[in-house]
Amino acid sequence: SGTALRVQYRVENLGDSPFPCLWAAHPLFATHPRMRISLPDANNDVCSRILVANPSEELGPRGTVLDYPSPSPRRRGAENGGPRGSACEEAGTLSKTGIEPGLTRKFYFAKPLASGEVFLDDPPSCDGLGFRVALRFPADKVPYLGIWVNEGGWAGQNNIGIEPATAGMDSPANARRFGMEWILPPRGVREWWLEIEASVTKIV
Repeated sequence: SGTALRVQYRVENLGDSPFPCLWAAHPLFATHPRMRISLPDANNDVCSRILVANPSEELGPRGTVLDYPSPSPRRRGAENGGPRGSACEEAGTLSKTGIEPGLTRKFYFAKPLASGEVFLDDPPSCDGLGFRVALRFPADKVPYLGIWVNEGGWAGQNNIGIEPATAGMDSPANARRFGMEWILPPRGVREWWLEIEASVTKIV
């Protein structure tokens, strides 16, 4: 509809036993420096902490808890003696993307979302035009949000995966371990949707 694409999902447990499972979207978007992940104000409190999902040199072991949007532990820009206004400082927070060869990171927000909405913003260029991709979904059925950022660490690409999920941390076992589990009851049915909308933004 217009600039939006909505995908409907339905899953049914055909068995007689509870079924620990998860669904996560994995749309990838090409990135370049200073693109930013934005969340609605309703998520400010619940999205103040993240859990590291994939062990990495940048963020540490799986399960590491970090503030959001804090400086990246590996790239702190001016805090580590770099000049203020440098590219390192600009891209050095976990809400922004950069292009630094060899880095990837994956994290989940530690608490269920209050609002099922997340934005990927491309800042306006010299012509005043920018770009926004909005992802929307029902937070009561898809309560978790994962972010995968690839800054040249996989296949030499620069992209970001915005991953709404019914359970956290990329596997039912990890979801159980971190209290982010989703169990489909016997003969149970769940339905949800994901909407992706692209738009041009302008500064006047």
